[in-house]
Amino acid sequence: MLKIRMSRPDEGDQVVAIWKSSVDATHDFLTPNDRIEIEKEVVGFFSETPVWVAVNVDDQALGFMFLHDGHMEALFIDAAA
Repeated sequence: MLKIRMSRPDEGDQVVAIWKSSVDATHDFLTPNDRIEIEKEVVGFFSETPVWVAVNVDDQALGFMFLHDGHMEALFIDAAA
């Protein structure tokens, strides 16, 4: 069973790891340099912006999403989930 909650400040590294896993599994059109440049922006963004995380019964984040004005703007799921 999943629960959706706001991310905590200490989960930034975990959210970035989910982003990497999801992007690596689905964005094969990105060059390695593109991926590195985007990751730099993503890391900065996650340090400033809380996201909604989907967690399992052990409170381990399996995915996350950005919501804006009631709309889902982005969704990332850990490829191993």
